Amino acid sequence: MSNFLIAVASFVAIAEAFVVLRTEGAVVNITGHSTNSVRGSGVLQVPVARRHHHRSKQKRQSVDGLRNDISGYSIQIGIGTPPQTVDVLLDTGSSELWVNPTCSNAWDPSGCNLNGFYNPASSSTSKSLNTGFSIQYGIGSVSGVYYTDNIAMGGAKIVAQQFGDASTSMSQMEGIMGIGWGKNVDTNYSNIIDQLAAQGVTHSRAFSLNLASIDVAQGTIIFGGVDTMKYKGALEKRPIIPYYQAPDFYPRYWIYMTSLGVTAPGSSVSNPVTTPTINQPIFPDSGSTWCYLPSGLFAGLLSFFPSAVNQGGSQYTVPCALRDQVGTIDFGFGGTTIHVSYHEFFWFDGAQCWLAAMPSTQFFLLGDSFMRSAYIVYDQDNSNVLLAQAANCGTNIVSITTGPNAVPSIVGGCTPPAQSTSSSSAARTSTSSKLSSTSTSKSTIMSTSSKFLTTSSKLSSTSTSKSTTKSTSSKLTSSSASSSRKRTTSTISSKSNLTSPNSSSTVKSTPSSTSIISTCKAAATVTVTARSVSTAKAHGICTAVGQIF
Repeated sequence: MSNFLIAVASFVAIAEAFVVLRTEGAVVNITGHSTNSVRGSGVLQVPVARRHHHRSKQKRQSVDGLRNDISGYSIQIGIGTPPQTVDVLLDTGSSELWVNPTCSNAWDPSGCNLNGFYNPASSSTSKSLNTGFSIQYGIGSVSGVYYTDNIAMGGAKIVAQQFGDASTSMSQMEGIMGIGWGKNVDTNYSNIIDQLAAQGVTHSRAFSLNLASIDVAQGTIIFGGVDTMKYKGALEKRPIIPYYQAPDFYPRYWIYMTSLGVTAPGSSVSNPVTTPTINQPIFPDSGSTWCYLPSGLFAGLLSFFPSAVNQGGSQYTVPCALRDQVGTIDFGFGGTTIHVSYHEFFWFDGAQCWLAAMPSTQFFLLGDSFMRSAYIVYDQDNSNVLLAQAANCGTNIVSITTGPNAVPSIVGGCTPPAQSTSSSSAARTSTSSKLSSTSTSKSTIMSTSSKFLTTSSKLSSTSTSKSTTKSTSSKLTSSSASSSRKRTTSTISSKSNLTSPNSSSTVKSTPSSTSIISTCKAAATVTVTARSVSTAKAHGICTAVGQIF
């Protein structure tokens, strides 16, 4: 295996151009950097690098995503005083930050060693909390001790951030930065998203993610901001499903997908895989390469590609010639459809092409094979996920403020004139929205790289004077045992209460209509406990409703 490479090249166009940050009545211009933070702007822009691990002549032997990962998305952070550089996986499907995997136990030790290492003894601001954590995966594990230290990221600094320092791990390539729900929801402390808002780096707990094309080296995450020149049409606002109504009773960015279709090469009509309208809970997860679909939806999608061959574990290869055909997989969310090109969805591993989806009976997610074609805004404060078709026609960053309409209601700068005219008057709400378009079937499809690494972070709580350990199970599993992504986190001497979360061009903002906000209030406390760590599928008991899952 060749070394694991980190893409560090900057976007030349962005580096040479002005980055416009619009902040509550003010415009701030920044030049020369693709990583920016302006004090008081509420915006922190950080590159998301697509990393590579070349296995071009090695056939996939396991359905486990950790072992099959060829590329993924990482960000670079500095930990401590002075900062020690570490690369971590960016994961919207988990909530905690941890670093220092045991590279001798990784499936690519040489690649693992390129990700940097944090030594608490070399930092004058490090502090051990003397609290242990443990994470168990279907294949692989990590355990260690919680620390606090300063985190430098994109020109901003978070003071005394809590994170895990791994003492041992198995089958882990790099640390993970989870950017899911934090304090009192999925952790008993303030995670990265919480601290960015609490320490004034952002105005609210919200961020946008643009993984960019599979043909470029990096994308961007903007904490506290939206780049209106990276999408077309209006942002579709979808309320996050409360965890007690979610399929796994776990707080994730669950939203309803309302349709799935395929636009065949040479056609301008999307042929439905589903009935005209569905309400399928699903969540966009940057920590997964592929999409995990309900078995029925997957079977319907597969029927459009009769040349697909099952390579075992419900993983299908397709003729690579399909990647050159102009077809799309179409994911519907209310009034917006995200079109994912064949070039993007049929994933080339250097030797074969794969249908980047698998059937699942328990967890349903949209991984990088979908997310590369979508511009996604995660708004924790208002319990919304907003989506639009990804595009790239410049840079215009607008800050996300506070309140019910914190995310700017701005039609994307890449919208064709006819579409922009009709879309600008459309009110986007969490229950209905219609995007007028003269040509969606010919829209440019953004593609990006793929990745399938597993993590999640479930709140673990403990504590008695005898350091009683209490475990909570989390994270997703596929229908195959070997691809299970179950995790159990244990902490020692900590307490918590789980509660539910409540090219430039001129672009004009239109007032957004009143949105229906999912408050995610539970009628009763829901406790999820691990039943068995050794089984491949994540099971637990929801004591509030008495349902086994």
